[in-house]
Parts: sequence; structure tokens; C-alpha cells
Amino acid sequence: MVIDKTETIRFNSSTPDIGTYFKIGWRLYLSEIPIFIVASLIFWLVLISSFSILGGPLMAGYMFIFVKKLRNESISPFDIFKGFSRFLPLVIAFYLTKIIIAIGLFFLIIPGLIFIARYFFVELLILDKNIGVTEAMKLNKQIVAKRGLWNYVILNIVLVIILNIGGLFSFGIGYLCDRKTRISQKRKIRITQG
Repeated sequence: MVIDKTETIRFNSSTPDIGTYFKIGWRLYLSEIPIFIVASLIFWLVLISSFSILGGPLMAGYMFIFVKKLRNESISPFDIFKGFSRFLPLVIAFYLTKIIIAIGLFFLIIPGLIFIARYFFVELLILDKNIGVTEAMKLNKQIVAKRGLWNYVILNIVLVIILNIGGLFSFGIGYLCDRKTRISQKRKIRITQG
């Protein structure tokens, strides 16, 4: 997948274009669906089985797959494990940023959204730039400040809405399937009793 010049200009501009980000991300995903599906399955299986302890290295590896694809490099679902090459800094960054975000969310949500924006790319920066935790946190904060903090806050709000709608949709399907199963079981019970 090659990004056209107008998208590249907006992508590299000082102000993020949220619509372009989603458009490019969706096209990246569609260009390598099997790889991203397998990477997602690996991500969730390892994350759940490790009780989220491996969240930092996995998140960095997952984001790194997209970065490699953006750079037109070949990707594999097993690139998700690239984060383990920087295991300790990524685990520290993951939990440190999550604690800061949780404290911010505790204080009226808006500070938490600001912290999410400020530390959104920390794990990726540690892996991609081969830098330490504090350097990545400072660099992420600078990038967000340069491109507009509120743009990233809005981007995160949009992401939360999309994820919640997706979760609601999948729950709705599960609920409907479960309801249909319960109705058919009641009918079978009536037929056998009747």
C-alpha cells in the first residue's frame, strides 16, 4: 500500500488530520487483513494469559507492525514480539503511564484524557527510537504539544467512542444469539413436556 502525496502532506503536517489518520489506518489494515487478524489474536491471547503483565511489549510490537507497513516494509504477525527486545523499559513505561492516566481520570476525566494524549506513543517511541522511558515520555509530550494537544484528546475520544460502539455491537450480537438460544430451549422443553 502506498499513500498518495496529499495524504502524506496531511499526515506529516503539524496538525493531525483525524479523518486522514482513520482512512490511512483502515487502508493499512485492509491491505494485510490476515496478518493484522493473526497479530490481534496473538496480542489478546498473550495479554490475557499474562494477566496484562506483558501489555507494554505487546502494545509496542502491535503499533510497530503498523509503522513498518507505513514505511512499506514487509510485516509479519510475529513482529508483535519485537517489543520484547526492549522488555523492561516497555513494562515500566506501560505501567507508569497507566498509573498517571488512572490518576488523571480519577480527577474529573479531562486530566486523564490529556494524559492519554501526552503518553499515547510512549511504548512505540521506546521501541522505534531505542530510547529510555523518560526520554520517550518527554518526546511524546513534545510531539503532542507541537501538533496540538486538543487534537489528540479529540482523537482519543473518537477512539473510545468507536471501541465502545464496537463492543456494544458485539455484545448485542451475543445477546441476540443467547436470547434466540434460550427461546429455542424453552420451545424444546414445552414440546417434550407437552
